Amino acid sequence: MTTELGGFVDILRGALRDEADPKHAVREKKFLKSNFDHWGVPVPRVRKLTQQTLRVFAIDDHDEVIEIVESLWTQPVYELRLAAVEVLIARRNTLSVTDMPLCEAMLRGARTWALVDPLAINVAGAMALEATGDDASEFDGYFDRWAVDRDVWVRRAAVLSQLPLARTPDGDPSRFFGYADALLEDPRVVIRKAIGKVLREMGRRRPGVVYAWLRPRLDRSSGVTMREAVKYLDEAQRDEIVTAFWDR
Repeated sequence: MTTELGGFVDILRGALRDEADPKHAVREKKFLKSNFDHWGVPVPRVRKLTQQTLRVFAIDDHDEVIEIVESLWTQPVYELRLAAVEVLIARRNTLSVTDMPLCEAMLRGARTWALVDPLAINVAGAMALEATGDDASEFDGYFDRWAVDRDVWVRRAAVLSQLPLARTPDGDPSRFFGYADALLEDPRVVIRKAIGKVLREMGRRRPGVVYAWLRPRLDRSSGVTMREAVKYLDEAQRDEIVTAFWDR
């Protein structure tokens, strides 16, 4: 790592360490069931300090971005790993499908939804939404493989990678519905909740599509999925879903 990039990491690390809150760190570590060290810096402050440091150092080059991310990620401190994710989000315009192996490696090392979700949604999913042609197909290939991975966090990432598309008014939801159908009875709550989260976001713009997909699958759905999914359905659809679910 060059002296300048090393300075970036050192300054950001120092800025985050200066805002450490030991009491919040204990609560956060317990809440996230984390094996990392925690300094107790709130997420908005991690994001703001990361963005400020990026601007000060004028980091806009792809290779520099990746070098910084890898340096931050190798440290077993939650805030530094979150900062690595925030660097990727802030400089997503420098990334491409060729960076998906790094994204996947980070997912496998994240071990908590607080790192997995922004990687899946705001990095991988957001890049895929903007991709065209062969690049779009390559992204889909990654997500299809993730959806059947043995690692629960990688499966969750596959589901949540479809959330940016779910937020659009007319995107094709078939890939997400394929994942959701296959994973609807997954025993892990983090998977069931992820499915519900994407359905919830889709329901903001297309409640009818969510209703039509969910209604015939209630016998296979969990309460976690159902409660998230119905949030933005119209009142009649929501009442029907909830009543039918509990009358199964």
